[in-house]
Amino acid sequence: MEEKCKFSYSDFDDSLIISCRDESYQYSENNMEEVGENFSFDDIVLNITKNGKIQGIIINNASQLIEESGIDSSILKNLDSIMLITIQKQNSLLIAVKFILKDMKEQKISLGRILMPQLKTN
Repeated sequence: MEEKCKFSYSDFDDSLIISCRDESYQYSENNMEEVGENFSFDDIVLNITKNGKIQGIIINNASQLIEESGIDSSILKNLDSIMLITIQKQNSLLIAVKFILKDMKEQKISLGRILMPQLKTN
């Protein structure tokens, strides 16, 4: 599944914040779209809702992650949009990010496979 997300990149601390929060979101105490937990691995933090949906991602040292993936990190300054890609396979979830540049070129980076059956892809 691909989902278009909002993003913000700070070259000051080299962090990329990706938000996939539903625009119709409204706070309520029992709202299942509220962030229920954060799951961290390496320089990546996943914000996961109470019902298991990935709502946001923080990538610290983003330029290093991109360079390690074989992509020039200058793309971070030329981003037009970002798509979150999730593919569920049995009890694991493959997470990737597609960067769409201002010149409409695309680059994909895998963030990894997570063995967490409580995560949902939509």
